[in-house]
Amino acid sequence: MDHNYQPLLILLGSVVRYLLAAVAGVLLAYGATQEQIDAAVDATVAIVISIVITLATLGWSYLSKKAAFETPPTEDK
Repeated sequence: MDHNYQPLLILLGSVVRYLLAAVAGVLLAYGATQEQIDAAVDATVAIVISIVITLATLGWSYLSKKAAFETPPTEDK
């Protein structure tokens, strides 16, 4: 079964761009110092890395279970 994920990726890219623009606007309006921005970036990097690792393990689990369910059962003789 073929899936076309391109519209979803385009939508996700737009959402990420708008969120980044909103964060930049809030930081500009708030007047964040460079130290505060650096601390926020450090925290965000750690969160993003852990999310990527979690998604990778979930994907790996899904693919292994999918392969196990698609494998026809063998008859023991």
